[in-house]
Amino acid sequence: MTEQDQELEAQRKRAEEARTELGETMGELAARADVKHRAQEKAHEKAEEIKEKAGELKEKAGELKGRAVEVTPDPALKAAEQVRKRPGPVAGGAAALAAAILVGRQVLRRRRAAKAPKGVGRLFRKR
Repeated sequence: MTEQDQELEAQRKRAEEARTELGETMGELAARADVKHRAQEKAHEKAEEIKEKAGELKEKAGELKGRAVEVTPDPALKAAEQVRKRPGPVAGGAAALAAAILVGRQVLRRRRAAKAPKGVGRLFRKR
């Protein structure tokens, strides 16, 4: 081979290396430019992380529930079961308590308004 042939062969090798490197660079740039695909991958990764965390939390909740049942006194468990069976009386009691609180507030407001000096009663009333 002559010197020219050797130089030509070296240039061809350099050109081939440059093409290969350019192809790799273009592939990397294309991957970076594909924002939609990258966002989907990131969303998929986050979804997997959330699923794992949810599984861990479910396990922990089960453990805590078991411990809570163990330490809860028997009468409290029986009362909770009765409430689940017949929620009506408990709801009625809660409604009666709420009504008593509202009536009590109205009575207190009227008493305060009656004690206020004449002419300024409106200033001391709460609305």
